[in-house]
Amino acid sequence: MRKINMISLEDKFMKTALIFIFLFFCSVSVIAQQNNSDTKSLDRIAQEKDTLQDIKLPEFPGGNAAFSRKVMSNFETRHLSALNITSSKAMASFYVEPDGTMSSIKIESFDNELVKKEFLKAINKIETPWKPGEQNRKKVRMLMKQPLIFYLVP
Repeated sequence: MRKINMISLEDKFMKTALIFIFLFFCSVSVIAQQNNSDTKSLDRIAQEKDTLQDIKLPEFPGGNAAFSRKVMSNFETRHLSALNITSSKAMASFYVEPDGTMSSIKIESFDNELVKKEFLKAINKIETPWKPGEQNRKKVRMLMKQPLIFYLVP
């Protein structure tokens, strides 16, 4: 009877050892797969970073300050001051085309309907071309957003 018990103990030990080895290899396999997917993610992030570095935003000659001055030089205030409208804010959006022209000009948010219309007229009068945006050294169409603020000085 003792031999039967010894065989049973050896069988249990072997089964336990095999289960332990199986679980060990499974866990190593899972860790290897996770490391492989992490590497893919890092490669993808590196590619996206390279793509972002290859993007150049459109520029108005003289920068944003020059664009704002141009808008304000076209902005008519007489009728606004007559209505006692002394300040307002708006957000303009437009595309800068590959040739530097602006298109699809909209006023997305605004404080006052009359100011919105005046900002829209002022931006549409601008004929100065932008330096177009680029992606991978190729001129591309890009969406721009420009906050507009005016204060009427008495």
